[in-house]
Amino acid sequence: MDSSPPVDGIILLDGLDINRGYIQRSTMRIRFERFYDRHSGIGHYSVGVGSRPDMANVVPLFNYQTNQIDISLEAAGVADGHLYYLIVQVIM
Repeated sequence: MDSSPPVDGIILLDGLDINRGYIQRSTMRIRFERFYDRHSGIGHYSVGVGSRPDMANVVPLFNYQTNQIDISLEAAGVADGHLYYLIVQVIM
């Protein structure tokens, strides 16, 4: 039994203009750093994009085994000028 909590990491978005709050590329590169659980380890990351923080309705949640992924914003049908949320679940 694993009674210790996992350690929170950080999510980095390459190409994000922090001052303006938007991504200037057609592909969003996402990196996950410093997530770990000493006893259970990281199983995978589930990642999606939504029009609300609680809903992956633009890009459905998909499981990734690596700590760096690329999501094509053009293929996802993301429109300029709209607010979108990155939804990430770290599965131990």
